[in-house]
Amino acid sequence: MPDNLPAKLPDGDTDLLPMASATPEDSYLAECWQQARDRWGRHQKVELSAGFVTAIAGGLGSILYTGFAWSAVGGALMGVCVGFLVGLLFIFFYYLTTSPKELNKKRKNELAIALSDLAKTKADAAQQLEAVRAKNEQEIEKLRTELNELTAHKLVFEIDKRNTVIKVEQTNSALRIFADIQLRFENNDTQQRSIKRFDVSLHQGGIVDGRNAAEVFTLFFISDISRDGMPINRDKFEGLTLAAGELSPFYMIRTILTVEDGSHIKSAEDLDPGHYLHIAIESSGYQPEFTANLHPHWSAACSDKGTTQIVVRGARSIQKDFRRLG
Repeated sequence: MPDNLPAKLPDGDTDLLPMASATPEDSYLAECWQQARDRWGRHQKVELSAGFVTAIAGGLGSILYTGFAWSAVGGALMGVCVGFLVGLLFIFFYYLTTSPKELNKKRKNELAIALSDLAKTKADAAQQLEAVRAKNEQEIEKLRTELNELTAHKLVFEIDKRNTVIKVEQTNSALRIFADIQLRFENNDTQQRSIKRFDVSLHQGGIVDGRNAAEVFTLFFISDISRDGMPINRDKFEGLTLAAGELSPFYMIRTILTVEDGSHIKSAEDLDPGHYLHIAIESSGYQPEFTANLHPHWSAACSDKGTTQIVVRGARSIQKDFRRLG
């Protein structure tokens, strides 16, 4: 209810203000009521002007009605008061009846502003999310690069095919594979690295009995290790330390693999091109095992001298140079 609108008329009649003594319970009506009050407060000059106009009209009407008699003065005063109040009430109820339209317009404007703010917030959030995603991708790529650098093969070896010989020996009791492997090591790291373990195993590639290829169980034995023709202890070899950037001399590692009876390989004829020797070294640091596969000519390997016809996969190899005379 407007602040300057009396709740009670001078003659005590309050029937003209049915809305002034009651508060609407419905929220929408309450908002309409508040909308009318707000408009009343914003346009007080208009309401007062309308009240004065109706007051003057009421006063003139009273004078004309009484025929300009002395009683016209009292009638004029009553007409002024009643006209003023009627004018104020008329303006207020006009505001009240038009409040739903104004309120709906206000709500539409507020909704439009809210939708605009929401769209802007959504766009800002999308930009921030994209920036965070790009930053995370950069960080992930950086970490991936660091991880690859950390786990890259630093300590590697290369096979000297000129002096590497594979020989297969069949006896009544066992099938043995003699692998004389000559190699040298290189440390590509900026820090020293050590050899922790050296291993040779027999594998079969392709699909075997509907399953992926796997290692063929064999007993493995290192019979001899030499460097430049001089024998060295196995413990000194598996523990060899190379300085940063160091290239070692050649090592000849003579190994024997014995195929067990439970294997599917019963004789030398069972060795086919799908079988290969798997060489692995484990070194210090975080790098995974460095491995290489030797694919020998198994038929030639069954000869008394064995074979040097070997294909090396996974590591560098030194080929025989037929142009070189010495």
